[in-house]
Amino acid sequence: MKKSKIKHPDRKLRVCIVGCGTGGIALLEMFKEDPFVEITGVSDTNHLAKGLNVAKKLDIPVAEYF
Repeated sequence: MKKSKIKHPDRKLRVCIVGCGTGGIALLEMFKEDPFVEITGVSDTNHLAKGLNVAKKLDIPVAEYF
């Protein structure tokens, strides 16, 4: 069996998600489970985007204007 060359990072990858529609929600769900990723914030110009509420429930900073 071949050993993986991927190293575990010493620190988390910090990401900000722009767009909180269907794709943004999918990214939120995926990244929140990854121990090597920190979601630093989300943003969407549509204040009714469903992903903004998802982020708020996860205590992730939200911006409506960027």
